[in-house]
Amino acid sequence: MNYKQLSNKNICVSIANKTFTECLEIAKNAEIVELRLDLLDLNLDELKQLFSLDTRFVITNRLGDYINEQAAAFLMNIIDLGVAFIDIEIEEDNEHLSSLIDYAKVTNCKVILSYHNFERTPSVEEMQTIIDLAKSQNADYVKIAVQASSKVDTARVLSLYENNDKLIAFGMGEVGRISRVTSLYLGADFTYVAPDNESATASGQLTIEEMLKVFQTI
Repeated sequence: MNYKQLSNKNICVSIANKTFTECLEIAKNAEIVELRLDLLDLNLDELKQLFSLDTRFVITNRLGDYINEQAAAFLMNIIDLGVAFIDIEIEEDNEHLSSLIDYAKVTNCKVILSYHNFERTPSVEEMQTIIDLAKSQNADYVKIAVQASSKVDTARVLSLYENNDKLIAFGMGEVGRISRVTSLYLGADFTYVAPDNESATASGQLTIEEMLKVFQTI
């Protein structure tokens, strides 16, 4: 089996609960950064400074499970500043979500439609239905992040790569840690890491340093 060469280009650093200065220092040394806007206090000028870097940014703003008109307008304003990706929770039949996706498309911002389950790993059939829904809504990427409580759970979520592309799927929790690496070999373009041990945005998330050590070992 020929393993693909992994590098910083396959790592997305998730930033939350940091100052602007800390965000800037992390972003300067990263290829891809996820800004958790719901967990950051950044003003417009600070965002513009961040987006002026060569780094590609994923913008995430998880304020609830429903995109309303105000939330959609806010995210459109952020898209206008020039971001590579916008990550939105998947929903059915939401006109504001549809408008936001359409707006992102015309501005060349890639859309990640996400599904999170912090309690369990659904069946393959359930997760495939979610993926199909996201694709029907013109998602560029589909993210599936589910709580893995066993090796069976981890294998289940990784099996999704067999029939799907443009997928970022992994198990959360300690049992799911291995899937954050394995997913890259199965087709994911990138995986999410924390900048340090105190800053994980999800259970089981590796740090940049830990992920790079894995890359060097494999």
